[in-house]
Amino acid sequence: MKWTCSTSLSADEWDSGDSSSDYESAISAAGYGRFHYWFLFVCGWANASDAVEVLCVSFLLPAAECDLELSSSDKGWLSAIVFIGEHWLYVLSNTNTGSCIF
Repeated sequence: MKWTCSTSLSADEWDSGDSSSDYESAISAAGYGRFHYWFLFVCGWANASDAVEVLCVSFLLPAAECDLELSSSDKGWLSAIVFIGEHWLYVLSNTNTGSCIF
């Protein structure tokens, strides 16, 4: 597979020695393509799945309250466990012990 880079900057503009550039020229020089669209798609699905995970708890708690005879404290723990798990993963990934999770 051959990779190509297309930019809107000429070689003279690129090598002008000016180390500062504005946002638009940096983005146009970097370009974007299939990878970026795919990455945006995957991140969108990850964000959507996280939102559904949090929203499902609000639908499940009323049914679980009756069936499992949950107290207010138990319902609070069930709601918070998603965020506790996310925080724990963040802590593990920043202390170089995150590889033991997977």
